[in-house]
Amino acid sequence: MNEIFHRSVPKTKRIVTKNYPPWFHSALIKNIKLKFKFWRHFKIHGDEESLEQFKILRKRIKSDTRTAYANYTRNAMDQIREDPKKFWAFVNSKRGNGGLPKVMNFGNREVSQPADIVNAFAEHFSNSFSIPADISKDLSDSAPNPNIINCVNEDQVLKALTKIRSGMTMGPDGVPAFLLKDCRYVLAKPLTVLFNLCIRNSKFPVAWKSSKVFPVYKSGDRSDIVNYRPISLISNFCKVFEILLSDVVYEKVSAQISPFQHGFVKGRSTVTNLFCMTQFIAEAIDASHQTDVLYTDLSKAFDRLDHSILLSKLSKYGFAVSDVALFHSYLSDRTQYVGYGGLKSEEYAVTSGVPQGSVLGPLLFILFFNDIVTELDVGYLMYADDLKIFSVIKSHEDCKRLQLNLDRVNDWCVRNNLHLNTKKCYVLSYSLKTSVIDFGYELDGTLLKRDNTFKDLGITFDTKLSFTAHIENITSDSLKAYGFITRCRHDFFDPSIMKTLYFAFVRSRLEYASLIWCPYYDVHTGSLERVQRKFLKFLAFCYDETYPVRGFPQDLLLERFSLPALEQRRGSFSLVFLYKLLHGRIDCGQIVDKLTFHSPRDASRHKQCFYLSTPRTNILKNSPLYRMCDNYNRCCGEIDVFTCSLKSIKDFYLY
Repeated sequence: MNEIFHRSVPKTKRIVTKNYPPWFHSALIKNIKLKFKFWRHFKIHGDEESLEQFKILRKRIKSDTRTAYANYTRNAMDQIREDPKKFWAFVNSKRGNGGLPKVMNFGNREVSQPADIVNAFAEHFSNSFSIPADISKDLSDSAPNPNIINCVNEDQVLKALTKIRSGMTMGPDGVPAFLLKDCRYVLAKPLTVLFNLCIRNSKFPVAWKSSKVFPVYKSGDRSDIVNYRPISLISNFCKVFEILLSDVVYEKVSAQISPFQHGFVKGRSTVTNLFCMTQFIAEAIDASHQTDVLYTDLSKAFDRLDHSILLSKLSKYGFAVSDVALFHSYLSDRTQYVGYGGLKSEEYAVTSGVPQGSVLGPLLFILFFNDIVTELDVGYLMYADDLKIFSVIKSHEDCKRLQLNLDRVNDWCVRNNLHLNTKKCYVLSYSLKTSVIDFGYELDGTLLKRDNTFKDLGITFDTKLSFTAHIENITSDSLKAYGFITRCRHDFFDPSIMKTLYFAFVRSRLEYASLIWCPYYDVHTGSLERVQRKFLKFLAFCYDETYPVRGFPQDLLLERFSLPALEQRRGSFSLVFLYKLLHGRIDCGQIVDKLTFHSPRDASRHKQCFYLSTPRTNILKNSPLYRMCDNYNRCCGEIDVFTCSLKSIKDFYLY
């Protein structure tokens, strides 16, 4: 393959000195340079002929630019179904997501040269690793377990190649993902040989241990290098091997993973995590109790994971010596370099952690993190490295017990060479009482911050569990996104494209995890619906060149553009969640255990599938569990969640 690339693929890439827009073609750029050449000649020599040529080119460039831009937008619209990636690349360029700032800050210095910027990123990322772990211990001391990772066949490799997405970024070897997928029937046999050699010899190829790292912005000042996290771009052949290993490992250890871990686990998600947390708090508030939740944050946990401790834990999960040796080879002697804008930093050693962006890394991390809760005797939930512990608070003794559990978490972190970031650990006390038990929770002698709101997995919680702050935030963000869509109207004149943009940038914000925060006050429901109404009126303007009159019925707008109301969609989401829960597509026993099935008599007037006790407060009445079950109880006479198809469940509320 390298020989084919050597003959067919250019070895160098033409470097463009100026940042031209993506719709500028080579002929247009050539004329722009020629225009400046004539202008400089006129300024120096006063040549009138050069001035005339400059004016001619300036006029031609204006016309060519308009034509090139029109062609580019037309192609973007034509490719929205065939090649959505190019379309969204254009949309992101319009949103200003162009890349890194030209001047970056690192520590007390500014870096502006591209080569200096990538090297500064490399220095920052290399400082994230912990002290090199001692992984030279004799693995033969491990328990004599049978092999879990056995040789693979061509069918397994072919299946793994099929899972590769064609749009995946190529790694350091320069082999694109689409080539692996398109040539999978040719590559399956040689890859099977290579993978089996790796398994039999418990060796991971050195060429696959080098990763290209791409800096991804987190939050804060975009010009500060500290506000970026590294995402590893590994070789696509390595990804195929990791897919095979991940499937085998997950099948072996899935039963041993804590049921309270919702990250990187099949059938669980941020929504299941938030569902369990919200329901617990709502039930406590309804019983007139206070709930204290401690939100913890590990400092660079994925980068500082200790390899030697991970390997010893894998032995306890039942992996054989040869299996652990293969993971030893996978983790050790890794290198990375930062690549951006065609530039490459100096390579640096990876002494700890798992590769972020890899297939196998997240699974290894949750296995490492799994035993953090073994000594806890209060409530807890995990999403990857995010851990929150909580308890109903009736007295100071309950607070002391929660503090003791926080100390146990901190002790586990110390034993496992990880560190809690005290600045990002928060306390929230959920209660409707006017006065709460205000206990000072401490971490290593530092008092944890208390706040009235906290953003947990994308949802803003407040101490009254009203989600007022969250609804205000998403409404504000959605209106900003709507403003972006309206500004794109002169580019995307096709109204169907405008609907696509609305679904992606606006409605997705208004509906993320809506089962958790679903509004029950008309003022909140109305504020969300007004965002969609603004868009529907704008869409009518795109068709009719005039806005609907004030007070135009919302139902007519929804019917015209075949869009359901947001409230209908939220009801549909609750039924879909219940369907997936009952059919095993969502694997969360904590929620299933709370379902109380009810078998009504045939002669009864009110048929209900789920029994719900009478709540004392609106908070419990509108909690995720109650709302989900109540929505189904209202329609169980018309639709059966146990026998109907998922499509009919989705469509019931919408049509």
